[in-house]
Amino acid sequence: MGKALFAFLLVLVVFASASNLSDVVIFRTSVETGVKVTEAKMCQTTGHTGSCALDRTCHSSCEKQGFASGKCDGLRRRCTCYKEC
Repeated sequence: MGKALFAFLLVLVVFASASNLSDVVIFRTSVETGVKVTEAKMCQTTGHTGSCALDRTCHSSCEKQGFASGKCDGLRRRCTCYKEC
């Protein structure tokens, strides 16, 4: 009983810390017209210091630093910048 409760709480924390469900997916592929298409690996780094309130502010800050995109992530709402590796 204790292990099952721990596992349930762990999964709940993972889902709660993800800003949307696509963050939980580790590897995603799709099949289109018989050709297997795989998304490029995305590298991430911490954006501007401090917490962020709006995704668009973080996104524009990351674009100015040369990254493809950015968004506020996690419970502490830190700006994370993304680009293809």
